[in-house]
Amino acid sequence: CPGCMKYVQYAGCVKYVQYAGCVKYVQYAGCVKYVQYAGCMKYVKYAQCVKYVQYAGCVKYVQYAGCVKYEQYPGCVKYVQYAGCVKYVQYAGCVKYVQYAGCVKYVQYAGCVKYEQYPGCVKHVQYAGCMKYVQYAGCVKYVQYAGCVKCVQYAGCVKYVQYAGCMKYVQYPGCVKYVQYAGCVKYVQYPGCVKYVQYAGCVKYVQYPGWVKYVQYAECMKYVQ
Repeated sequence: CPGCMKYVQYAGCVKYVQYAGCVKYVQYAGCVKYVQYAGCMKYVKYAQCVKYVQYAGCVKYVQYAGCVKYEQYPGCVKYVQYAGCVKYVQYAGCVKYVQYAGCVKYVQYAGCVKYEQYPGCVKHVQYAGCMKYVQYAGCVKYVQYAGCVKCVQYAGCVKYVQYAGCMKYVQYPGCVKYVQYAGCVKYVQYPGCVKYVQYAGCVKYVQYPGWVKYVQYAECMKYVQ
């Protein structure tokens, strides 16, 4: 990409990345030193805590030393406190109260989410006739999205997921058996490597046993080793 990425060094840290005057400098040696996105993000410091993040007058200050001190999103988030629990979060009349002391007490999204309880499991979540019931006790029992998702079972693996004739079957016991997206993805196998991925005549074959064997993107990328 001419004039886009200037230099990227991965030896446990990124030295310099330039994206058409967007990202100026990114340093990963356990912490990010400086990131510039067209006057958006001014400074991000990760040494187990974020010092300052600026998004065009959006986020004013975020402090992570085991807790968030203050976040401001143009009249959206008023105060967020993470010292093992969230004290108060306000999203323009959306979220009223969120309490995390090992569980969520109450979350209100403009008539959307009615109640969420996390003492190791979600009891009931209601999204305006969308999600009917979600149970997390090591597995999801039932999730309904307006005739989209029929059933999702997490007992270390997904048994069946239906998205309006899109995804037919997904099996995760450490590997994906089959994923179908309206004639797009034909087969994906992850036992440490991808066997085959088909995107409407785009990607022909991808093999990851430490490297890519072949990738075809409609006359774009011919071969990657």
